[in-house]
Amino acid sequence: ATDDASFVAIHNGDEMSNSTGNSIANAFGVTGLPTAMLNRTTEWNFPEPNNVGQVTGLTDGQSNVVLAISPTLNGTTMEIDVNIKFGGLYNQANSKLVVYLVEDKLYYNQTNSTSYYSGNPLVNFEHNEVFRSSLTHHLGDAIPSSEVFDDNVYTKSFNVTVPGNVVNTSNMSVVAFVVKANNQVINVRTADFGVNQTFEEL
Repeated sequence: ATDDASFVAIHNGDEMSNSTGNSIANAFGVTGLPTAMLNRTTEWNFPEPNNVGQVTGLTDGQSNVVLAISPTLNGTTMEIDVNIKFGGLYNQANSKLVVYLVEDKLYYNQTNSTSYYSGNPLVNFEHNEVFRSSLTHHLGDAIPSSEVFDDNVYTKSFNVTVPGNVVNTSNMSVVAFVVKANNQVINVRTADFGVNQTFEEL
């Protein structure tokens, strides 16, 4: 329905879960699985396939902040630049940057309690956008207020080792987003390794 949404799948109690993912779920009061949170603050209404407009409606309009990510992989070292450009109408005090590493094409059995698929469990189900690690604090790192002014570009760089839970580095990607002080997402972008993004400005 849209190419303007980014996804992070946080697992709990299976081979793809980890303690940081559990901390994220706890921070947003997630108690039942699956739960889909939109912009970190709004639950996607059940039945989700009948409420796609709830998602696409969040991709319209301007945010006055844009992102461009440049991730590269050298052996087991990830070098990632996240660039944030601010517009003149951007006025969100105490904003934070959140950067997650996710992985596609993970094959594990999946419990199925829906009518969307047949069978239970779903054997060797393909899991994508699976949360692997947070390169910032899982709720975000503060963006210096001195960097927030019209047309300024703030860059946060990372030089870190691929986490041990990654199965195939060729299936990794980076999700970066800017959040308000209340943790609501303002804008988000996903980038594959080896791609140098430019800003998408309206």
